Amino acid sequence: MSEKKTYFEKEYIEKQQQDASLLLKFWPYLKPWTGYILLIAVLLILRALVYVATPAVLGKLVDEALKPGLKEPLKPLSFTFLGLVILKAFLTFWLRNLGSQYVGENLLYKLRVDLFSKFQRMPMKFFDKNPVGRLVVRLTSDVENLRCFFESEIIYMLGDFLMVIAMFLVMLYKSWQLTLLVFAVVPLLVYAIILIKDKLRESYGLAKQQLAILNTALSENISGIDIVGVFGKQSERIENFKALSSSYRDISISSLIYRGLFDPVHLTCNALSNALLIGFGGYLVKNGAITVGVLVAFLGYLDGIFHPIMRLSEQLIILQNGFASAERVFGYFAREDDIDLDEGVDLKEFKDKIEFKNLTFSYDEDKTVIKDFNYTIEKGDKVAIIGRTGAGKTTLASLLKRFYDYSEGEILIDDTDLREYSLHSIRKAIGLVQQDVTIFSGTVEDNIFLDPAKKDPEKLQRIIKDAGLEQFVETLPEGLNTKIYEKGSNLSAGERQLISFARALVDDPQILILDEATSAMDSRTEEIIQQVVEKVTKDRTAIIIAHRMSTIKGCNKVLELNLQ
Repeated sequence: MSEKKTYFEKEYIEKQQQDASLLLKFWPYLKPWTGYILLIAVLLILRALVYVATPAVLGKLVDEALKPGLKEPLKPLSFTFLGLVILKAFLTFWLRNLGSQYVGENLLYKLRVDLFSKFQRMPMKFFDKNPVGRLVVRLTSDVENLRCFFESEIIYMLGDFLMVIAMFLVMLYKSWQLTLLVFAVVPLLVYAIILIKDKLRESYGLAKQQLAILNTALSENISGIDIVGVFGKQSERIENFKALSSSYRDISISSLIYRGLFDPVHLTCNALSNALLIGFGGYLVKNGAITVGVLVAFLGYLDGIFHPIMRLSEQLIILQNGFASAERVFGYFAREDDIDLDEGVDLKEFKDKIEFKNLTFSYDEDKTVIKDFNYTIEKGDKVAIIGRTGAGKTTLASLLKRFYDYSEGEILIDDTDLREYSLHSIRKAIGLVQQDVTIFSGTVEDNIFLDPAKKDPEKLQRIIKDAGLEQFVETLPEGLNTKIYEKGSNLSAGERQLISFARALVDDPQILILDEATSAMDSRTEEIIQQVVEKVTKDRTAIIIAHRMSTIKGCNKVLELNLQ
C-alpha cells in the first residue's frame, strides 16, 4: 500500500480571457525591446504607405499611357512603380528578420527560462499531481507556439491591418461609391472569422491536452520498456498507444475542418467584390465618372485589401493556437510558488533534539497518513524507522526535509518550529539518501555536486573517500570526468547509490536521512553500502528507514510505524 495516493489534477488554465488581456501579459518580456518595437512600428507604417502608393502610381501610369498624342516614354512613373515594388519586398524582409531574430528569439528564450524556473519553485505536491508529459509539452511545444506573437504572423497582422485602413481611406477619397460597393461583402468575411475563431481555439486547447496525455504515455512506455518486455505486453501497450494517438488525430482533424472553412468564404467574397467592381466600375468609366486609371487602381486596392484580409484570417488561425498555448503557460505563472528558499531563520547548527508533537498529515483530504504522532530524536541518535509499506516512513522524511507542510501539530528542531527556518538552511542541514536514485546526464563529478559553484577539489576527495567511491572511480576510463548515460544506465545499482551518498555529503549535513538506501540490492553490494552507512553516520544524527534488520545495526533507537 503506497503512502502517497494522489491523482493527477485537472490542468489550471487561464481561460475565458480576452485576447488583449493575454497579450498584455507579454509586456514585461517586450519592455526591454522597446527600441526595436518602435523601429518595427515605423517600418510597418512605411510599408502600409508603400502598399497604398503602388496602385495609385499604377493607375496614374495607365491614365498617362492612354492619353492621345503620347510622345515620350513614361520613365519617371515607370521607375517610381518599380521602386515601390522593390521597396515592398525589402520592407517585408526587414520586418520578418527584425521580428524573429531580435525580438522573438530573445523573448522566447526568457519566457522558456522563466517557466522552467517557475517549475523549480513549485511545491512537491504540484509534481505529484501533474504528469511529466504535460509539463514537458508546456515547456517545449507550448512555448514554441508563442513564437507567432512575436515573429512574422503578428507583425504581418499589424501591417495588414494598417494597409487595409490606409487603402480604405484612399479608396473613399477617389470614389466613395465604388468603395462602399467593394466593402459591402467584407462583413460576411468578418462574421465567418468571428464565428469560427472561438471554436478553433477550443479545438486547439483540446489537442494540447491530448498531446500531453500522449507524451506522458510515451514517456512511461519508453522508461518501462524492460517491464513491458518481461511480461510480454507489447501488443497491449501498442493498442493503448494507438487509442491515445487516435484521439489526438481526431481532435486535430476537427481543427483542420474549422480551419478549412476560411478559404471558401474568402474566395467567394473576393470573387463577388471583383465582379461588382468590374461591373459597376466599367459603368462609371463609360459615363466618364472615373478614368480607366482609377478603375485599375481600385482593382489593385481590392487585391491589396483582400489579400491582407485573407492573411489576417490565416494569421488569426495561427494565433488561436498561440492563444491556447498562452492560456496554459500563463496558467502556471499564476499559480502560487513554494515558499521563498531564503525566508526564515537560518538553521546554522543542530544543537539538541528533533521533536514531533501531535503531528498529523495527509496527501489527500480523504486519506490520513500520519495522525497524532509524537516522538523525540536526540542529537547523536541513530534511529531506525521500520513498519509496513504505506505506514508513513518516507512521509516522515519528506516532512522533515519540508517537501510538504503538515496540517496539524509541530516538528521542532531545537524548540523552534520547522516552518520558521529557511528552506535553504533546512535542506543544507538535513541530508537525504533515497531508495530511488536520480542520475542526470553528465559526468560523475557533475552528479555529485549538482551545483558547479560548489565544486571543490579537496572536498571532492574527502567525499569520495567517505562515500566509498575510491575503487569505483579507479575503474572508470576518465575517472570523475567519465560521462554517465541517461538515468545512469551505464552504472550498477550500487554505483548509483554510492553517488547518491556522495551527493548527500556535499553540504556536510548535521542530520542524515537514509530512506531504504540498501533495498533491492544483492548481499555483496548491501555489505559495501552498509560499511558506507556506518562511516557517514558516525558523527551525525541519523534517521534510517529500513526494511531489512541488517540495515539497522548500530542504531540505538528503533521506531515502528503502523498503518493509520
